[in-house]
Amino acid sequence: MTISAHLRRETPVHGPNGRTSPVAQPGHPHVQRTQRSDDRLERLTEREREVLALMAQGRSNGAIARLVYLSYGAVEKNVASIFSKLELTPDTADHRRVLAVLRYLGRDTGR
Repeated sequence: MTISAHLRRETPVHGPNGRTSPVAQPGHPHVQRTQRSDDRLERLTEREREVLALMAQGRSNGAIARLVYLSYGAVEKNVASIFSKLELTPDTADHRRVLAVLRYLGRDTGR
């Protein structure tokens, strides 16, 4: 079964060594997201949405890499792509990771 099929069923993802990867989805007890659609979120790939869901759980890039069986560099590239697709440009006044999670949770700050 593919990762996306697992995510739709809200079941843990099993990696090559049999470990599970808990991925937060809307409705997951640790992540609540409104049903409001955001066009920018629709731009994300399944993998980017998976990474963003784990960011919403407060996971570091290293933890995300271990949970979804990616290299640290691949996670960094996914995070950079998330920022780009969500139109979150570098700014010393804002923390893009927090803004991306707020957008995922449906609490867009308008930035």
